[in-house]
Parts: sequence; C-alpha cells; structure tokens
Amino acid sequence: MSLKRYGAFVSILAVGHLLVPDGWWRTITYQGIGAIALVTAVIGVRRWRPDATRAWWFVIVGATLCLSADLLYDLYLRLWKTDPFPSIADVLYLAGYVFYGAGLMIMVRRRAAKDRGDLIDAAIIAGGLGLMVWVFMVVPTVQEDGSLPARVVSLAYPLLDLFLLVLLVRLLTGRGGLAVGNLACGMLAGAFVSLLTADIVFAFLEDYVNGTAGMIATRVVDEFFLATNLLIGAAALHPLMTDLTRWGRVPVPRLSRPRLGVLTSAALLAPIVLLARSHLGGVDAWVGTSIAVASALMFVLVVLRMLGLIRQVETQAHELTALSLRDPLTGAANRRGWELRLTEGLATASRRRDPLCVALIDLDHFKRFNDTYGHQAGDDLLRQAVAAWQTQMRPQDVLARYGGEEFILFLADTSMKQAGQILERLRKAVPHGQTVSAGVAMWDFEETAEQLTARADAALYSAKHAGRDRVVLAGYLDLDLGSEHPDGAPGRNLGSEKHG
Repeated sequence: MSLKRYGAFVSILAVGHLLVPDGWWRTITYQGIGAIALVTAVIGVRRWRPDATRAWWFVIVGATLCLSADLLYDLYLRLWKTDPFPSIADVLYLAGYVFYGAGLMIMVRRRAAKDRGDLIDAAIIAGGLGLMVWVFMVVPTVQEDGSLPARVVSLAYPLLDLFLLVLLVRLLTGRGGLAVGNLACGMLAGAFVSLLTADIVFAFLEDYVNGTAGMIATRVVDEFFLATNLLIGAAALHPLMTDLTRWGRVPVPRLSRPRLGVLTSAALLAPIVLLARSHLGGVDAWVGTSIAVASALMFVLVVLRMLGLIRQVETQAHELTALSLRDPLTGAANRRGWELRLTEGLATASRRRDPLCVALIDLDHFKRFNDTYGHQAGDDLLRQAVAAWQTQMRPQDVLARYGGEEFILFLADTSMKQAGQILERLRKAVPHGQTVSAGVAMWDFEETAEQLTARADAALYSAKHAGRDRVVLAGYLDLDLGSEHPDGAPGRNLGSEKHG
C-alpha cells in the first residue's frame, strides 16, 4: 500500500467515524480503523526494515495496548454498564504509554546529538508545555479526593504524558529530527502531539465542561486518539522512517525563525497559563508556586541560551579572523597576516632593541615543475614544503606565503648568523629534490617595513643570479660573525655551488 492511498483511505474513514452515532457501531468503526492503522505500521516496518527495529515495535505495541484499552473501556460502559476506576483498561493504557516512551527513548539515543544548545532548547519547550500539563492535569489530580489506587492511577497519566512530552521535544529539537525535514518524523511527532492533546483536553473537559457541550467535545477527543494510530501507521509506511533509528549525527541546524518562534511561544506559556487559570478557577498556592518556579527556570534557560549563542558568535569570529590571516592552500600566514605580525615585531624589537631578520624564500624553477608534473603536483609541493619548513623553524618564527611560490620568514630576536643557519636548514628540507633560493636582511632599527623587505628581496635576487639553491645575506653588521659588510653589498653566500 502506498502512503498516498493509505492517507486518502483512512481520512475518509476518520470523517465517517466522526458522523457515526454513539453505540456499538461507533466502537466497531473505531476499533476497525485503529486496527487498519496498526497493520499498516507493521507492514511499513517489515518493508523498510530500519535499524533498531525494536523502537518501532515498541511504538506499535504501545498503540495496540491503548487500542485494546479503548475496547475494554467501551465494554465496561456498553456491555457491563459500569465505569470502574481504576480498572484493567487503565493498566493497559499506562502500559501502552510506557512502550511509547521506550520507543522514543531509543530514537532519541540514536539520533539526538548531545549539543548544549539543543538540550537548552528542549528544556525550554518541554518546560513550557510541561507547565500546562502540571497546572491543568497534575495539580487537580493531587488535590482531588478519592482512594489511594485511584489517585495513583490518576497521577500516573499526566506524569507519563509529561515523560512522553520531554522525549518528543528532545527528538524534535535534536539534529536528527524535523531539523532535517524528515516527514516520517513529522508524522510520528503529530501522533504523539495528538495523543497528548487528547489527554489534556479530556482532563480539561472533566473539570470544566458538562452537558451536551461536553458530549460533543468528548467525541472530538476520540478523534484525537484515533489520529494517533493513523499517524503512527503513516509514519511507519514512509521510507524516511529508517532515519529515525539510524545511528549517526547530522549537522546542527541554525537557530531559524520557526525554531525561534517555537522557543518564544514556549517561554510565554507561563504567563498564558497564569491568565487562563485565573479566569477558569483562580490561582491557589500550588498553581502560583508552580508558575513562579517555571517562570524563573525559563528565564535562566533563556539566559543560558543567549550566553551560548554569544560564545558561539565569539568562537566563529575568532575562527574567521584566523582563517582571514591564513593561506588556504598551505596553511601558512597570508600577506595580511604577515603584515600584522611584522608591524608588531618591529615595534617590539624597537622597544627592546632586539635583533630582527626577514627572509624571502623562492622555490627554484617552480614554473618548470608545474609544466612537467601539473598544477596539482605544484600545489602538493607548496603544501609539503611548508610542512617540512615548519618542522625546522622555532616556535617564534612566522612563515607566510608572499605570493605564488614565494614565501617570507619573520625571525624575531635573531642575529644574522642565526638567521643564516635557520635558512640553511630550510633550504635542505625542500621535498622532492627541489631547491630554493633565499635572501635575508637584518633590521637596522631605522628603516621601514617596506625598506627591510626590499633589502631581503634584493638579496633573494642576488641568490638567483648567483646560480640559485643558496642563501644570501644582505649587507649587515654582526659581531657574532666578526665581519662587516657595507649596506647594499651582494652579501654572503651560504648555499651550494652545484648549479654554478
């Protein structure tokens, strides 16, 4: 059976059931439609064979127990002319809710990610809806008279409703629920929303509505209970039902407008409940305390959610800043990152009077390598060269991609002799037998960053003109070397002569 045919068929049956008068025919049609829905659910599970099939079997067993309880309750009323409470029907109802909860727990465990924002969202929504269950179902049950078994069973219904509500909200707000547009999840959610709505409305009718209006409303409540089974059948028949029990995680959804609207509505439920209760029957100590506590908790949860969003924005800002200062191909700093670091380094060196060197490095014959092996190989060479150089550098050294196959190196608190030794290590670490030429300049505490870089660039061109595969030091005064070179001299050659 296709999902469309099933939907059209059961929709006609549901409308027809609404028109059936009270009596045995109403019981028969109700049970028949419910049975069709459950058989369809079994067909869907056997057709799609999802992971953790027991989750769906638990849901189907729960629906079967509730449908059986409906039949037994009608038998009490129509055949045996009695309305006992509690009864075996109540045991079946409560057992059905337990099986519903077991199925939802498996789905939540397998699909809902342990994300702090998701958990807070679930707590906000469940807290708002749970307050309604507490005020309109739990508190009246606690305050009413009756035997201990009757009060225990009466209290079990709203508590199990609240349990199902928390699980449902956790599934829907998690990364594996409606956030990924899963229609099967939507229909299953609709089934439990229909069930919880029926329970809340039924409890409200018992306390506040009587007479003919109450009888009409009770018939409408029956349709909500029936819709639970119909939607379970539809959800199981949909092919996406397998996603609800498939182990895995999906990307966390952003805080969309619909999601924000739901959170806002949930946060506003406390004052709405207060107004409704004040209008219907006044606010006693139980209700007033419950609403006050819920409002305080909701406020704390909203603040925590805001803090989480602020931290997320700050983290993303830091990550974006870091990315904007990095070369996407090699992971080295880019020109913008280099300029910031050089400006800071020059200011620090000027204040402390520490030596500072800048080196320009160029991969020899890179165009020929690209033409021979392809641009992909050229990109790999750039990445591997940077990775190899970083193993030879000190933690305080900064390597940046200056453009194309050219790199620039910042060496803080470094003499010219030390700079030459570091560049020699880098020259020997180039992968795939390739070579590099490098030029090094030491800052004289007076020239600008552009002038310092220009001297390093001139030394690099001297290295290239001298045959490549070498390091040339620009004119400098360095006591460690014990020699003096006039500014602008070709410099000292530390490289090999194999390219002559």
